[in-house]
Amino acid sequence: MECLAELAATAESHREAARLFGAAGTLRKRMGEVRFRNLRLHYAQLLDELRNTVGSNDFEAAWADGAGTVDRRGDRVHATRSGA
Repeated sequence: MECLAELAATAESHREAARLFGAAGTLRKRMGEVRFRNLRLHYAQLLDELRNTVGSNDFEAAWADGAGTVDRRGDRVHATRSGA
């Protein structure tokens, strides 16, 4: 998903890129996955560029939207599995 976010940023779909990075971050955290050490600087630079391009408030809103999308879908899956 982070690759899609980077492609969106390259295509100047900055808000979509931030949303995808937010979703990817939530998934990564949920699965307990860590980023390869050699990619951490590149990732941080991408996020900084996005934040500077769209502004901090819009970046945070798009990130939260992406993270929320994953949370909502996860809740739906959880509710379905539990029979609720």
